[in-house]
Amino acid sequence: MAIPPSVAPAAAAFAFNANMLERGFKNVTEAQWLELPSGAQNNLLWIVGHMIWARSSTIRFLGSTWTRPWLGQFARAAKPEEGQVPPTVSEMIDAWQDSKKSLAAAFENASEEKLAEALPPPPHTLPPSFDGKMSGVVIFLSHHEWYHLGQVAYVRRCLGCM
Repeated sequence: MAIPPSVAPAAAAFAFNANMLERGFKNVTEAQWLELPSGAQNNLLWIVGHMIWARSSTIRFLGSTWTRPWLGQFARAAKPEEGQVPPTVSEMIDAWQDSKKSLAAAFENASEEKLAEALPPPPHTLPPSFDGKMSGVVIFLSHHEWYHLGQVAYVRRCLGCM
């Protein structure tokens, strides 16, 4: 199936972001993934985990499913709980690779009918929408990912990984 026109720019943005982030993985040691540079709110592991969590949500809004048991640790405003063990760096990178493939497939399998669904009236827990429809939520999430891609670049620079 072809990517629905209403979200084709978002699909292209997600693919571009994936390639940019994978370049960002280079020259980063496992210890640096967990380091919190001065001025940063989150380490690379948390930022990438949050991006994967948001991709999982995007996949759901496109009408498919993909998840990992630890994704809740990276939800918006999530706070670490006692005894919670985050994924390893290699688990995170593997999840990124897998989510990239699943997101591409979800775009291919999305229907215009699903994307044209109007959002329920507030209050609801959905992300913002550019057009009041599910397609607008997907587009918003592509912009959301750009924001976090910028955070990754900033943290990498602070860590001297450029």
